[in-house]
Amino acid sequence: MRSHLTSALAALSAGLITPASAVPSLQVDTTSGRVYGMINGSNPNVAQFLGIPYGEAPVGALRFSPPKMKLPVGEIDATKSGPNCPQYYQNNATRYPTVYSFDAPFLQPLPGWSEDCLNLNVWAPYTPHGNRSELLPVIIWIFGGGFYEGGTNTLGFDASYWVQRTQAHIVVAMNARTNIFGFPNSRGLAESNENANVGLLDQRLALEWTRDNIEAFGGDPSRMVVWGQSSGSASTDYLNYAYPDDPIVGGFIQHSGSVFATGESSDDQMLNFTSVAEHVGCGNRSSVEELECMRYNASAEDIINYYEEYNLNPTAGALKFTTIVDGTTKFSNYTERALAGNFSRLPVISGTNGHEMASLNGWPGPSGPNMTDFALTTLSHQQCPENYNTGLRAHLNTTTFRYLNNASFPNISPRWWEGAYHTSELPLLFGTYAVYGNASATPLEAATSAKWQDLYVAFARDPVNALPALGWPSYSPGPRGKVWMWNPRGEDGEVTAVSELIEAEEVVGPCEGVEWSISEP
Repeated sequence: MRSHLTSALAALSAGLITPASAVPSLQVDTTSGRVYGMINGSNPNVAQFLGIPYGEAPVGALRFSPPKMKLPVGEIDATKSGPNCPQYYQNNATRYPTVYSFDAPFLQPLPGWSEDCLNLNVWAPYTPHGNRSELLPVIIWIFGGGFYEGGTNTLGFDASYWVQRTQAHIVVAMNARTNIFGFPNSRGLAESNENANVGLLDQRLALEWTRDNIEAFGGDPSRMVVWGQSSGSASTDYLNYAYPDDPIVGGFIQHSGSVFATGESSDDQMLNFTSVAEHVGCGNRSSVEELECMRYNASAEDIINYYEEYNLNPTAGALKFTTIVDGTTKFSNYTERALAGNFSRLPVISGTNGHEMASLNGWPGPSGPNMTDFALTTLSHQQCPENYNTGLRAHLNTTTFRYLNNASFPNISPRWWEGAYHTSELPLLFGTYAVYGNASATPLEAATSAKWQDLYVAFARDPVNALPALGWPSYSPGPRGKVWMWNPRGEDGEVTAVSELIEAEEVVGPCEGVEWSISEP
């Protein structure tokens, strides 16, 4: 098996990437302090700098407030992952029966969290005492999770496997606040004109830290792209529109989400924050007093415990904290802003999975879901809004590389009905597909992973020209438009193909007659 995997990887890597060293030392000086990284036996040619603080701990006066850049400290142990931000753990299949808790716990955040969570990871090619031949392109990762969960401390999001294989790029992964801590929507904050999506501001601060520090790790600050999935993908688009004149990066990679396909707050009266306050000892107060109590007197543990138990009650409905229109990080008129040119106009890779809703519709039991309903919800929630987003970008002559993912492998999708579900592609990109899962990896899976990884490294190197040169044209919804489809196939261990170009009509046509709406805001 190893020889088949190796030959498949080598064949598909040829001509796409050029190996180069990045960091010659496990000691790097940053604006946060001197960080000491590590290597491990699994990926000995990767320097891993884990849990680097980019922001001050958002506690006390900074709880529910915009982040502050980390002041420098003397030395930082960057040899283990930093904690995720406050959230409840959902890998218990009894309490949370989902595709993830049954079949893909490696795609869920690990237990354990801290409010002191504004940290990031850096993975870079490592050549001890070597010389850098060039500064490398950088891919910056934003996790998904519906803005209520997620984090870098997730087994499947270990980019050391990707960097070990290519030796041609750097990956940065950021933590940021979610749920009530990232999107509080408080009356007290509103009264002082401070009601903001502080979780999105965390992401922006992490980009700023990366811009200011990545060269010390061998990265090129002029060749960075930001990549997100689900709510992380929507986050990249929020950044796209919020900072049109200073996007920091040179392109965006958007998996299963955009400003037109994301959740929105329905809590106009800001009652959810007050509901939590009442149950953690901060009730019956003015809005300002409520906020102060929640900042200084309520424990993060009590807040998360109530949040979880409320959401486990099926009669209560979800207690949801998500993005609001704050006029800074999120707006109410994205179509209008797009038509006026108020976005970065940078190149974008954007697409969805063929079986998105298999993991989002709830656990269907051993018999599987109603496949007709499942297909319709995948169209209405993902593919049709994606048609709108990429069609609008094409109308505005903005470079977009559209994909549709139908890659499905038994070690990630072991059940007949799962297919390419929401997030199932991520182990292929991170290179963790062979480490976790329910069965052995195959040469076809390795070949798909390698080509997908290399296309993204090429995009990071040159977002405008690299993909067309490799056969992936910019998207147009018209009769000449093409979509890159991941459609792996092969027999007896031999790889026939991992992808193909299809007509744009194959992704646009299925939405005719399907009821759907864009999420704007």
